[in-house]
Amino acid sequence: MKKWSYLVAGILIGAMLFGGIPAFADTVKGILGAKVTGVYTVKKANGAKVAEGAILNGSTYVPVRAISEAAGIPLTVDTKGKVIVMGEGTSATSNVQVDELNIKKSAVSREIQSLQGMVILYETDIIPRAQEAAKNTKGTESEATYQSRLDERTKELEKYKSDLAEAQKQLAEIEAQIAEFQK
Repeated sequence: MKKWSYLVAGILIGAMLFGGIPAFADTVKGILGAKVTGVYTVKKANGAKVAEGAILNGSTYVPVRAISEAAGIPLTVDTKGKVIVMGEGTSATSNVQVDELNIKKSAVSREIQSLQGMVILYETDIIPRAQEAAKNTKGTESEATYQSRLDERTKELEKYKSDLAEAQKQLAEIEAQIAEFQK
């Protein structure tokens, strides 16, 4: 298994060295709209086709993801830094994961703020008004209706509190994961 990985990696490195794969933005921009003058087939040692590479303006271009997967080498694309990193334990991998966790953290923080607002609204306005209405209808035909509404609002408040506790727990877990990556 390792033999074919070395073979594919060797083919890739050879294609890079002898094909002169350019990595500069000006050259990449220069290939847009360029005519394909030839095609290479990249194969594993066992003959299985991995991918095809195109010859553009005298240089060979191959799909990096297909090559890395065939060689069993992890590939990470850091879109923020516009970097492709091959290999394990890369800082780009952790940067991408930290960015994803920070996005989740922002979403959970917004959810927490919303839930806190609802809890405050229910505790300071909705529940007291429902209690007052239930109190004012004691002994009347409407008493059961207003008591039912108070019970529903109380259940809603408890649900908001439960959701808030769960969101705060999620936030703590996300922050712990971020801290672990930043060690």
